[in-house]
Amino acid sequence: MSIEYNLDGRNGGTTKPSGVTSYFLFLAACVTVSIGVVPVAIFVLSLIRPCMPPIISGLIFSACQSWGDDGGFGFLFRTGVGFFEWYTWTIITGIVSFVIMLMLLYPVEIKLLLITMMGRNRRNNRCIALKEYRTLQLLSNFHNFAFYYPAMAIVTGAVMICGSIALYVVISSADIVPLPVVILFSIVAFDFFLIIHGIFKIVSYPYIKSVDFIHLVKNGKYTKWDLQFINSCPLQNYCWVMADSSIN
Repeated sequence: MSIEYNLDGRNGGTTKPSGVTSYFLFLAACVTVSIGVVPVAIFVLSLIRPCMPPIISGLIFSACQSWGDDGGFGFLFRTGVGFFEWYTWTIITGIVSFVIMLMLLYPVEIKLLLITMMGRNRRNNRCIALKEYRTLQLLSNFHNFAFYYPAMAIVTGAVMICGSIALYVVISSADIVPLPVVILFSIVAFDFFLIIHGIFKIVSYPYIKSVDFIHLVKNGKYTKWDLQFINSCPLQNYCWVMADSSIN
């Protein structure tokens, strides 16, 4: 946030990469809706279908004969289970949203802002562009440390597995399972579809744009010392962060 504030203030608060704000706000809105809708849907499901997965009462108690059965549970019991499920799913969706939006996507947005500033300062002020390149490299290292192996592999695998399961239920069992379950898994499948085809793609943008910047530097009017400074930045070996910064 400090980096974003400094970059924004340096140019009068008007410097923002084209299109970044729109899709970031769209994804943030989708996450916010999911945090509000999923726990409420689980709570309502606990009241009307207490034996239906993923409601805990339907998984623990043997009184349930089918998903549509009420299990003989009273209203107070259903309400108690509903509040427990609402709290649990609020925590789950909140943690997932925090990891995806703040730990994964927000640093990527700051990197894109830095790369945009470097491109603008490349001709006007070479020293500022090189300083921002070093800042980008340090931010990339911190981001890598947060998702050091096997953290990113676990996040990617968990997202793909959960998305595949939700999509499989929607496609193969839509005419078998009750409508509330179909709606719930449809919301989950849509969220993971956005993560896989939206957020994971956005995460690759700093690498692509940094490659373009390296080519611009290589073909630009930079001194030998400038090139040595950029070469002094360690190579980025992890998936999305930056390009190979070697310039020959």
